Amino acid sequence: MRDNDYSRCDIRFQRDINTLLLKVTTELTQLNNELKSLRGGTLYTKKYKSNNIFTEYYKGKERSIGKNKDRIHMLARKKYVSSLIKSMTPYHKSLKRLAKDIKESNSIDNINKLLTEYSSLNLDMSKILFSHSEQQWLSQPYERNPAYPEELKFSTTNEVLMRTKSELIIANRLEHYNIPYLPEMPLWFTYNLRPKYPDFTILKPNGEIIIWEHMGRMDKEDYFIKNSRKIVEYRQNGYSQNTNLIITFEEDIIEPGMIDHIIETRILL
Repeated sequence: MRDNDYSRCDIRFQRDINTLLLKVTTELTQLNNELKSLRGGTLYTKKYKSNNIFTEYYKGKERSIGKNKDRIHMLARKKYVSSLIKSMTPYHKSLKRLAKDIKESNSIDNINKLLTEYSSLNLDMSKILFSHSEQQWLSQPYERNPAYPEELKFSTTNEVLMRTKSELIIANRLEHYNIPYLPEMPLWFTYNLRPKYPDFTILKPNGEIIIWEHMGRMDKEDYFIKNSRKIVEYRQNGYSQNTNLIITFEEDIIEPGMIDHIIETRILL
């Protein structure tokens, strides 16, 4: 376990708030810039018999805009954007105060100092960072995929052997976030004589199990066909990318920050 690298605490506190604050700040800036570009007054609507009447209130005067669809939609958008800004502004102020309070409390620094001290004492950090139930889950006996043991040559930060550099990257990011995972844990389907071996079986913070398959050689026809069938089998047995299955490809490894994004949105949330 690395010193000063306990991001599970970070993601739950300061990082979450700062990320959300940046997102809201960016969106508010975009909305305010758009609002400035939307010229004109305020849209009002009313009913007259069975007809919808659209009027524009501008500089103290109200005038009909008839069936000018472009202007009606522009003013409707303006009113909508203005309402969004009004509703988001107090939320934005609250996030700024919270981010400032967390930073000034030094809570993350204090946690990291404590864990760094424990690490320097050569304590088993997994027994500190993981709950009792997580430790029990991690210690369950199982046999990894016995095929091609010579391929297990890439060692993670926590000295877990992986088969490919791409799997190594994913495993290291899981370890960075202190997420319990078991590589190549057998998964049995009732009609199969042999188990599947997902690249990662992961225990989420809420206790749910999710599996992660990395499809690294989809440019090869035999690999593509084999893994396409595997995805079908997963779906037939209750695994879906919207719930308990993550599937990534080589382009996800190459894209900066994509693996972190997947972890933060599919596992930590």
